[in-house]
Order: sequence, then C-alpha cells, then structure tokens
Amino acid sequence: MFRKFALMAVFLTAFGLLVSANQVAGQTRARVRFARGASSATLRGRIVGYKYVDYIIGARSGQTIKLKLQTTGSAEIVLFTPSDENVDGANGLEYTGEIESTGDYKIRILQPRAFARRNNASNYTLRISIE
Repeated sequence: MFRKFALMAVFLTAFGLLVSANQVAGQTRARVRFARGASSATLRGRIVGYKYVDYIIGARSGQTIKLKLQTTGSAEIVLFTPSDENVDGANGLEYTGEIESTGDYKIRILQPRAFARRNNASNYTLRISIE
C-alpha cells in the first residue's frame, strides 16, 4: 500500500513540475540597456493570450521613469519595485513617476484577463525613459 502511495506522490509531483515549467517557458524576461549617452529606449514585441513580457531596468532613487505603451490590442503595462510590489498608478498605457528606491524595476507587458482568456494578440511599442 505504501509503495502505491509513494509512486502516486512521485507521479503527481513530476506532473506538477512539468505543467508549471511549461507555463513559465511561455513567458519572456529581458534586461533593458540604454545606448551609451541615451536616457531612453524603444522596444517592440507581441504577446498572445496569458503570455507576458518582463523588461528589467536598473534605476536609482530620485530618478524619474516615464513609460508609454502603444498597442494594436489590449496590452497594458504594470510596474514592479525591486521588492516585487506593484507601483501605485503604474498600470495602463502611460506612467510617469519618481523612483523611490534604487534597484531593478520590472516592467510587465500583459493583457487583461478578459482578453487573454480569448487568446487575443497584441503588438506593442514600449518607450522607456529614465532621467
């Protein structure tokens, strides 16, 4: 009896890891680096369904970050602090605000659940500026 239980536990664990690895593999993460002497960058991409893209950018306390998203679909931006908390008001298509703490900020491009559920696609252009 114990052997069947142990075998079932191993199977369920392996299945869970396989499913979660498959979901994570669908996401993209990229570090943003500005060209020498530049304080902004423009990025283009496409998301489909529940997939999202995370852009990682280093910023220092006191700097101002500006984000502007143009999309052919329903994509939105969400900004996360270095401690992975949402920045208040930093969701939608535009955001301008002062960086409160030094570190790597995460800019996530995603679709609202209602659109992701229908497997909609969104092409986007994201302009990031830090001054």
